[in-house]
Amino acid sequence: MDQPTEREAAELALALVAVATASVDGGADAQAVSEEGLVELVEELGDVPLTERQAVVIETVGAASAALTAGLGAALASEHGRQTEEVLGLAARAVLDQTGEPGGQDRGDSDSAHRTDRSGTAGDSDLPDSTD
Repeated sequence: MDQPTEREAAELALALVAVATASVDGGADAQAVSEEGLVELVEELGDVPLTERQAVVIETVGAASAALTAGLGAALASEHGRQTEEVLGLAARAVLDQTGEPGGQDRGDSDSAHRTDRSGTAGDSDLPDSTD
């Protein structure tokens, strides 16, 4: 597989955020569907069909990535008095903002309030003040 395009990388990032979101608030069925979607996406991006073993490895890596993403999202959410799902939603929106995809707000500048930092998480400016 050649180096993924920006769009393909964004699709993979969104698929991983979807698995993380499903693991937080969707239950086992939602997480299984999200993991299957990740496998299908990787297969579409590849030059040859995945073997069964490769699909299992991708599901395992997706689940591990989702756990890490959900855990980091929960920590950030707790720090700002927000829900984990809200932080994960901001992460998804940040991916869309970076690529100019529909649903994002492509501002074309590097100081966008909805960009991700080098760690891949939403910046503090994305989190609303906890004044509820």
